[in-house]
Amino acid sequence: MGVRQLQTYVKNYVLNGYINVSLYDECKDFKRQYSTKPILLIDLHSFLRILLKDLKEVLCGIRHQKVYERLEEFLEDISQIADLVFYNEGPVFPAKLSEWINRQNQEFTRAKNVLELINQERPLEEIIERVKNIEVPISHFEIVESLAKKYGTLKTAVDKECDTEMAQYACQDPLVLAILADDSDFLIFPGNWRYFSLRDLDQKTFETKEYNRVALRENLGLNDQELVLLSTLNGNDVISFDKDSFYFHKKLVKERYSCLQRFPAIAQYIKDNNLLDKKNLLADVANRLFDWKFKLDANGCIGKVRDSFKFYDVASKNEIPDSEDATMVYCRQKSYYFVHSILSHMTVKLTFNYFDHERSNNFFTTVNCLFRKEIGIILKDKPFRRYRICSKMSHADEKYEMISFNPIIPKFKQPPLIELLDRLQYPEHDELRFKLLKWLICEQKDNHINFESIPQNIFLDVLALIYMVHEGLIDVIEADIILLSIKHVENGDVPEELSAPEILHPRAFYVSMIFSYCHYHVTRCLEITGLKSLTKLLNFDGVLFHNIFREHINQPFYYQILLADFANYRHYV
Repeated sequence: MGVRQLQTYVKNYVLNGYINVSLYDECKDFKRQYSTKPILLIDLHSFLRILLKDLKEVLCGIRHQKVYERLEEFLEDISQIADLVFYNEGPVFPAKLSEWINRQNQEFTRAKNVLELINQERPLEEIIERVKNIEVPISHFEIVESLAKKYGTLKTAVDKECDTEMAQYACQDPLVLAILADDSDFLIFPGNWRYFSLRDLDQKTFETKEYNRVALRENLGLNDQELVLLSTLNGNDVISFDKDSFYFHKKLVKERYSCLQRFPAIAQYIKDNNLLDKKNLLADVANRLFDWKFKLDANGCIGKVRDSFKFYDVASKNEIPDSEDATMVYCRQKSYYFVHSILSHMTVKLTFNYFDHERSNNFFTTVNCLFRKEIGIILKDKPFRRYRICSKMSHADEKYEMISFNPIIPKFKQPPLIELLDRLQYPEHDELRFKLLKWLICEQKDNHINFESIPQNIFLDVLALIYMVHEGLIDVIEADIILLSIKHVENGDVPEELSAPEILHPRAFYVSMIFSYCHYHVTRCLEITGLKSLTKLLNFDGVLFHNIFREHINQPFYYQILLADFANYRHYV
């Protein structure tokens, strides 16, 4: 992510550009100098991806309770020496939509390769070796979100891009020591803060690497504004390196894929041509960068350059728009960012990875139907309009794209949305809340579900299983195996040293992935219906599940015996 190959250039060719640092020592030095703890800004998504280094666990569905313990130990220690502020990604902004779609398509291709090897029952070691950059399913981010709230402050970027809001925070608060991330854009933004690498972070020693922002500026001889030009002319998340900057680089250097040639050449070009002194800077840069494309679509090319410049603008303030009503303000205050995004008509992401699309085409239809229902509840009292999301529909070879659909509106009479969301202030709507919940996850189920009979510690787990069985995504025996594995985790009797199977059962892989995914979406159903207080973290041990599944898949009565204590909670039967 960010400026193509810039971190490689800093790491290998900039004097003192890539240096060892100790978070412990840097924070202690800061406190000695300023008599207060520093602030560390942490990119939430990079944080989980970097810390989940056991890819066997990732492919099993991760050991949620173990991951929680490991992350909590680290955050508890680091919060003693620094105040932590975490940033989470919000909706997709138009300027980066094209690049986001390209990235999702690449991730989906990698996930498809994993699926093919899983279905061939290849050893996990071989799969990890053959498929690089295995992605962490988005459903697992709930773990980090929970711990971020416990040991620091969690913010979600809703007004600007996440990177921009982080850099803006760092520039405005002098107590910020550094941003911890894995994104070369943080070498470009202005400010006196530092950029520490999450990729190189050692959880035990608190040691990592610093990408030296000052050393980069000295190496290229550029100021902050000129570095924004460098990023634009090189290619970043707005300007495509592969498509937009190709002809400019071809004229400038012999080997455009050599960062050692390219960055110094672009820096020299900026200085030789005094680009910042041009009267019509946007048009001049667009003309130089896009070459013949500028003649065909000057406005479009200028717009891309403008968006690239705007991305690095940390001077303008984030103000709540005048158009936001009381419900949207409430959603900001309570961190109901999904609801806020829908009310703002922002582009929402709906991703599908690690699912066998050729064998389970109904999964797309099922999840999209749930999504349309969620939108229907949120927009019930709004003027009717089609809603657009960025997703893919069904076929394995289909690409991510913008999809337009009609929300599914519930037939129940609803109070104003703010009353539905605020259960504490409006408890009288509880009966409706549970009706809406049943409509969302099991509309066609005939028998009554006594939600109150399900203990809160497994409430969300059981709801997810009800949804999955009701929609035909898994069968009852598979639901029993999931509930059994959760029971073992809840009882605390999972062996400490439990190894992932050498080969994963293809069906077990599908079931474990789809469970964590559906758990994530059912969590959102509780938020939308005002029942967020009933949510809990997924307490699922994927390694345990795979071991149980392979050993006992043909012994259904075995589960019913072991599940005796949970018999009354098998509402999915």
